[in-house]
Amino acid sequence: MSMLYDGLSIPFKFFAESLKSSWRESVPYISCFETDDVYSIYLSGKLANELPEKVINQSFKESYLKPIATELNISLRKAAKLIALRNAWVTNFQERELPQISFHQLESQLNNEIAVDYVVLTSNSWTQHPWIVDQIRQEDSVDLLCVKPYTDEELATHHEFMKIEFERKMQSIEFCINQFKSQKGCFKSLLEANADCATYDVKRAEKRILELQDELRGQEKIIREATKVIRKYRDTERLLNNRLPGRQQKTEEELERIEIAKRFVAQWVISLKNVLEVNNCGELANAIGNQRMILGRWENKKALPTISSLRAISKNTIKFGKYAGTNTKLYEIQTTPSLSNLVNLIEFV
Repeated sequence: MSMLYDGLSIPFKFFAESLKSSWRESVPYISCFETDDVYSIYLSGKLANELPEKVINQSFKESYLKPIATELNISLRKAAKLIALRNAWVTNFQERELPQISFHQLESQLNNEIAVDYVVLTSNSWTQHPWIVDQIRQEDSVDLLCVKPYTDEELATHHEFMKIEFERKMQSIEFCINQFKSQKGCFKSLLEANADCATYDVKRAEKRILELQDELRGQEKIIREATKVIRKYRDTERLLNNRLPGRQQKTEEELERIEIAKRFVAQWVISLKNVLEVNNCGELANAIGNQRMILGRWENKKALPTISSLRAISKNTIKFGKYAGTNTKLYEIQTTPSLSNLVNLIEFV
């Protein structure tokens, strides 16, 4: 397993120090609002091969970097590097690591360095992370890209421009949502991180449930098709055996099965008469649309119905007795034994 795949073993400090950052030539960014330089950071190293592609090469406008660099008193280069590393770690953890670990795994790790890294780096106070603070202290004071504080004139111009930009952005509902979130709370708590992981677990479980349901439907279809073939084969085999010349006498085992089946058929006929509240096989025949003589032979254990005959009458509507006029089918009547069990039994006689 790769190191980045097991996110819980990669603290941000180890992650950042394992990557190399290099500059790509800055190019001017020109729009109707401003002219800006764009600074690109390219991440390389062993771990870079395992990162999402979108964080390998990151670009930042000078107008975005300058306030951050000024506040921290560091160069644009250092600001871009720290932001790029922070973005890479958070994005990798959120998109590739969180879906792979369970809610209980994260819960059991909440007090370790990784959990603290995640909470701090996803907050507005991410520059207070110990490793980032240490990098700021090591800033080279002679770096030509080091940002000098704004002059009063620059501040006035900058603030006016930012005011106009802010008013323009406030026309977007997405910007307002992010603004409200920032005002409501500037960082994710441990409970929020815990809840994020639980949400991933739920989504992953829902996806797996859908996959299992599709698989189950496929297996049920195979079973239904196989059952039809098996029944057809057994019916054909039984028919051929009965028509073969010189058919041998039934074995004792076969005769015993037939007698057992006759006993259950008789029980079913009696149970059906009781449920339908009819007095004899004549009334029962009127109720289910069958011949009285055949029902009498079944009840007296003198004959055994075929599967085809039982299936044929199972769909008949009850026309006499308790359920007359209710459009109830014979297979819907609760008897002892049930009609479906009786069919399954006779199938193996």
